[in-house]
Parts: sequence; C-alpha cells; structure tokens
Amino acid sequence: MKITSLVFVEPTRTFRDQLSIRFVHDQTVRYMNLGFTLDKAVEVVQLPTHLAESPYLRELYGKVEWSVRAVYAGNLGWFDGNPATLRPLAPRERAEHLQQLAAEPAPFATLDCCG
Repeated sequence: MKITSLVFVEPTRTFRDQLSIRFVHDQTVRYMNLGFTLDKAVEVVQLPTHLAESPYLRELYGKVEWSVRAVYAGNLGWFDGNPATLRPLAPRERAEHLQQLAAEPAPFATLDCCG
C-alpha cells in the first residue's frame, strides 16, 4: 500500500489549543489562591477574546466551566468547605427528615406577636 498524502495538524492550531488549556488551568489556580469559591471561579474564568473567537476552540464537546471545575477538584479535592456535605444524608433519609419537619408546628407559631 502506497501512502499518497499525509495529514498534518496545523502547528498554530495545536499551539492555540495548548495555550487555551494552559490559560484556563492557570487562571483557575490563580483564583483558587485568591480564595475564590468554585462557583465564583467558574463565573470569572473565561477564555480571552482572541481564543474564544477561534472556530477551533468552540465549546462543542467541553465547556470552560467544566474545565474550571475539573482543575478545582483536581487540586483541592471533592470537599467544598461546607461541613454539611462531608456526610450527606441519603435521599430517602433526607426526605423523611424534611417530611417530619414540615409536619411539626413551628415553635414560633404559638407566640403572641402582637400582645
């Protein structure tokens, strides 16, 4: 079998892809070091205009938001700083607790607020 043509990835496109990945990573780490929460970092990290407008970097199979979340979790782990998420209740157990809370009269309901 004779190979008649070779397909090469455009060098500038490869560099641009690597640059965008590095940018998202570095900006995420920067905001982590500044004490930003995950959600706040997701909100502020965006590709610069010259990268975001590239047709090769359209968010088709991935999103900058997803990458920020992956970098954040990869560096800080799964714990989000909220003690309630250390040992979350199972959905059924949580529903039972909420049902019990809704069924009980609130302690302040018996107070006379106007007297």
